[in-house]
Amino acid sequence: VYLPVVLSPPEAPVWVGPDGGSIISIDVADSQPTTVYAGTWGSGVYKSTDGGASWFWESEGLANHYINSIAVDPHNPRIAYAGTYTGKVYKTANGGESWFQSSTNIQDQAIVYSIVIDPINSDQVFIGTRGVSNNGGPPWNGVLYRSTDEGSSWVPVLTNVGGPSQEDWAYAVTLHPKYPNLVFAATHEHGIYRSQNSGRNWEPVNDGITSMSTRGIVINPNSSETSTIAYTGVWKYEGVFRSNNGGELWYYPVDNGSAGTRIYSMSINPKNSNIVYAATFSGGILKTSNGGDSWKISGLAAYEITVTSIDPRNPQLVYAGSMGHGLYKSYDTGETWKKSQKGLHATNISAV
Repeated sequence: VYLPVVLSPPEAPVWVGPDGGSIISIDVADSQPTTVYAGTWGSGVYKSTDGGASWFWESEGLANHYINSIAVDPHNPRIAYAGTYTGKVYKTANGGESWFQSSTNIQDQAIVYSIVIDPINSDQVFIGTRGVSNNGGPPWNGVLYRSTDEGSSWVPVLTNVGGPSQEDWAYAVTLHPKYPNLVFAATHEHGIYRSQNSGRNWEPVNDGITSMSTRGIVINPNSSETSTIAYTGVWKYEGVFRSNNGGELWYYPVDNGSAGTRIYSMSINPKNSNIVYAATFSGGILKTSNGGDSWKISGLAAYEITVTSIDPRNPQLVYAGSMGHGLYKSYDTGETWKKSQKGLHATNISAV
């Protein structure tokens, strides 16, 4: 006996909200600024092709969805790198449609805090990592790696910061946009390290910094190689320091408005380099419009902010990621903010 069986496919699940979540890293594609990648804490990578108006999930192949850092190739928006929490580095070559491990020679269980791509030669990439440590304490197995073959292989270039009992790591790494041989690393508890030859040799440059808990560091793109202007923010409530000579000496203007904040990361306006942003965990986005002489909270003061990222062609547009409250965008250099997270489903729901 044959009985016909008719099966109707189950309805696809429909997301009803809320959008948002914890956005840890954002990078705007230099060559195509409407393309933006966002790394989330627990939901992988999202991508926007309309300047943040809408987002879609682009995480196929990512075995680790806790994204600590993200960087887009300055010449090709289809190439990007994602640094994970204990899962090393992933890379996409097709605009996020698929990701693959790109971690040859990187230490086991590496937490990748920062990724920076050489703006002139995108074959060269730097990452700041921390490895397996003593229950979170030192030594931290901090290693800063460099790749010269687009992430196919990695070589340690800065290790043993603070000695064998510390082995500190770099929270942030940056290159001078015009002279990328000049590399700066902001370390967890040992301040700023500088290389003047693309990472082959390093030296600490901390004269004037009163707290070594550096987190973010940015370079004025219009400053010269010999008189590089740099800013670094620290974690332990001492605000932002500035150097006018490539880190040889740092200074902190008294009562400049940045004290009392915990800096997590920084970004700088590429066309008006007097405008600098600092994402703070003490609440909101810290901003200067006069090169660091004075700072003020410029919105989102109720939130812990993890990252800011600037449209390179229209720096009036600024993106900000928060811890738990989603992604925001400003159209007026950070004076006002609105949510920009349609389709970005990175929230963690534990009960209904």
